[in-house]
Amino acid sequence: MNRKPDIVVTHGSRTWVLATKWKLPEGHRPSDSDLNQIYVYSHRYAAQAGWLLYPLADVKGTNVVKQVGQYWDERHCGLLYLPVATVEEGQVRLNRELGTAILTALGVETQ
Repeated sequence: MNRKPDIVVTHGSRTWVLATKWKLPEGHRPSDSDLNQIYVYSHRYAAQAGWLLYPLADVKGTNVVKQVGQYWDERHCGLLYLPVATVEEGQVRLNRELGTAILTALGVETQ
C-alpha cells in the first residue's frame, strides 16, 4: 500500500510532513505506530521535520502548543496542537484559518 502524509509543506529548500490525528494522545504521548508513521513520511519526503497534528481540546482556545523531539538521524518529530475548529454563531465549525495556523507554527511567513 502506498501511503502518503496528509499534508506536505515545501518552502524554499525546506520540507515538512504532517499527519493529522483526530484522537488526543494519552498524556501527550503518541503511539509508537504514529511516531513510526511520521518518521517514515519524513524520511520518504526528505523532510527536516515530521509533525503529528492534533486538535486543541478546547475549540475556543487560540494557543498553539508544540512539543519537539529528535530522531537519531537528526530529523525532528513533533506534536502540534492547533485550533482545527472555531465557534461561530454558537456552532462548531472547521477553522478557516487552519492553513495559515499551520504555516505560522512551522515558521513560514504568510502574507
